[in-house]
Amino acid sequence: MRRDLNARQFRGPRVGLLEIAITCLALMFAAVLLFPIVASADDNGVTTCLQRQRALAAALVMWAQDHDGKLPPAATWNTGLSKAYHLDGKAFDCPASPLAGSEANPDFFYVGGGHFLAGVAVKDVANPALAPLVGDRKVVEGASASFINADADNPADLAKPFALVDARHGDGAVFAYVDGHAALVPAAQLHPAIFAPSLTPAIPARPLKLGTLLVKPVRTSDSNLGATKDLLSALLIPCGFTVAMGEYDGKYRGPRGLNFYRAGKRGAYWLGKAGNLPAGAPGVGQAEPPRWWKRGDETATRISPYGADFQERGGAAFAWGSDERAYYLIAGRMGDSTLPATTVLTIVPDVPRPTVKKMALLVDTGPYARTHKTQATIDYIEIGGKDYDFTDTVTSSGIDDSNDACAMAHGYLLPVHPGQEITIQLTLQKAIFGGCSLIFED
Repeated sequence: MRRDLNARQFRGPRVGLLEIAITCLALMFAAVLLFPIVASADDNGVTTCLQRQRALAAALVMWAQDHDGKLPPAATWNTGLSKAYHLDGKAFDCPASPLAGSEANPDFFYVGGGHFLAGVAVKDVANPALAPLVGDRKVVEGASASFINADADNPADLAKPFALVDARHGDGAVFAYVDGHAALVPAAQLHPAIFAPSLTPAIPARPLKLGTLLVKPVRTSDSNLGATKDLLSALLIPCGFTVAMGEYDGKYRGPRGLNFYRAGKRGAYWLGKAGNLPAGAPGVGQAEPPRWWKRGDETATRISPYGADFQERGGAAFAWGSDERAYYLIAGRMGDSTLPATTVLTIVPDVPRPTVKKMALLVDTGPYARTHKTQATIDYIEIGGKDYDFTDTVTSSGIDDSNDACAMAHGYLLPVHPGQEITIQLTLQKAIFGGCSLIFED
């Protein structure tokens, strides 16, 4: 006689998804920590560091999955991961570091704290493949902060995470990113701007300074200024500074206009009587202004002063994202007696809800300027009629006995609200060969 058996008799103890995830993570760390890694003599510990940072990034994302999708607090990230997922000291050790990393004093830092990733929902990170999550950290004897200890008055300063970076792998530093991949970044590409994608999407109550985007002025041995700007745009476009804004070519005597530049595209917009951007799209293959700017009548985004006198200020060349010829927003030349020169940009947001956008002030010294400086200042930023007492100066210096072109850039975060105009006054104070431009996130 056939016996019906209850299937439940054969079921083992229930195993939850959390237990499975922890087991997988433990196996990942076991593979990293226990199995010997055969590396070449010139590997400088890169292979091991890549694996360990990749595993830490996975642990951070797992923490988020276990805590309403949010990344851990900055100050306890290392101890929190260690306790939750049973990590030992080797998980925090880089073989190229002069000190043995541990849970208390990791060889890596977490890109959290201030206006960065701590407490951010992973799904809200706009570019996870570009947002560093963990990186090689400068270590000292004794415990020290392995997160971003930001200033309350300037929580988005990109110099803070950059100061923690240790390029100890030959000529570069290893980072793991929010999407889980890890990579060695060459020293030539290590600039504060690489941390811009790791800024929190939270909307600040006021404009914030990101500080310098470059560790030093970008220069080219070629006296072609376009080559310098092409190099600069290659560094900054992936970090969110995508649309350059310039004067229409001053050698023409047509209506005054503005040029906008995106990778491989340029588009000119003739301004209305109030200096406003007209409605309508540019021609095929041409670049648009930032898509969050309102265009159309005299209440749309506008710039002043405008007219023939201001148009004479254009003409110096640079590139943004391509070798397409471009022009400064304000330019200066040798013997120019009209400096300082000022322009006011009034942006009318066309957004359905509050958001935040990046902006950069780019200043450069053209070829043959030698030791002369180009200097520009954001005099103020008003949002919704409120003056935030905001000012910042950017300087780019020429190089003695050199015909090189040089450029420097500072970054900013702008809170953007429907119906609240953003007014920015920009002054070019000094220039022999050079000028300044504004770059915006799209």
